Amino acid sequence: MDNGINPYADPGDGIMDYDLSNPMDLFYTGQASFVREPLNYHLYTQPRPENLQHKYFVSDELREELQKRSESIYITPPSGLDLPEETQGYHSLVPLEPVVGERHNFSNWHSTVYKAINSMDGFPYVMRRIENFRLISESALSGIKAWSRIRHPNLVAVKEAFTTLAFNDNSLMVVYDYHPNSETLNEAHLKSKAPQFINGRLQTQNTRVAERTIWSYVIQIASVLKTVHEAGLAVRVVDDNKILVTSKNRLAS
Repeated sequence: MDNGINPYADPGDGIMDYDLSNPMDLFYTGQASFVREPLNYHLYTQPRPENLQHKYFVSDELREELQKRSESIYITPPSGLDLPEETQGYHSLVPLEPVVGERHNFSNWHSTVYKAINSMDGFPYVMRRIENFRLISESALSGIKAWSRIRHPNLVAVKEAFTTLAFNDNSLMVVYDYHPNSETLNEAHLKSKAPQFINGRLQTQNTRVAERTIWSYVIQIASVLKTVHEAGLAVRVVDDNKILVTSKNRLAS
């Protein structure tokens, strides 16, 4: 039955005169907030047929790990952190550690680690921000430039360093290569882990490290030390909180 009302008419013609500024008006309810749930990565790709379970296909575990890393690269920061939109060509900053409460120290300064995207190449990098750092002379960055020239598969490469006022203070930013979903050596092997349900029973997790894994770590760390010393630099402290486990038994310090 035709009642003379056009449901597709423009709201400004008087037929459907809704107040668009009122968030409670029809069709314009306030924006809802959602709690982000962990993704079920196995939903993205169906299991392989039994007759194709051979070495030419990526394992389910490796596929899940790659999807987790991809999610980490493109994750966006939560609202309300008041982070700068851009600093020295880096944008989309996301904190990789708490920015309030218990803070990590870098020597005598507070520091925070962020993930950011470089506007020039589009790649993600890690930026360590050292707060309230006053640079006396540009020559003070010569040490960082020396580290940026070192290339080693078990060393987190340094890209560059610069100062910025984008955080409303004098901050020193040191940019490194990004290894998504990495853990520190302490988190991976030394820190006590919460019990997990295994076969329906709550069991403590085994933190014992296999001997072959320990030897692999020793060789990788020794190789980095040798390369650094050959470059005329020094590693004064080997800290388990500064060494990353980037993948299975693979270190980057």
